[in-house]
Amino acid sequence: MVNIYVGNLSYRATPEDLRRVYAAHGEVDRVVIARKGRSGKSRGFGFVEMRDPGEARAALRATQSFTLLGRAIKVAPAGPTLEGAHLMDVQDDFSDCAR
Repeated sequence: MVNIYVGNLSYRATPEDLRRVYAAHGEVDRVVIARKGRSGKSRGFGFVEMRDPGEARAALRATQSFTLLGRAIKVAPAGPTLEGAHLMDVQDDFSDCAR
């Protein structure tokens, strides 16, 4: 499994938009766009998981200078994923934490 970081996303971008772009280069297993905890708004980045390393390399090369919804996306190989982890659950509001 290869995990690809996709940054500088338009806040309008959906997982389906990313899946469509990367599926042109191979089988996409999972797409996640990180969202803010309380508001649910996009954080402007996400991850695409592809099973085949060769397809993932081809997708990385093809999307290096890619524009999606008017924004030049930034792509890079990302670290391994953790089974059961959901970026949608990551929250950036720490107001309940002790200071």
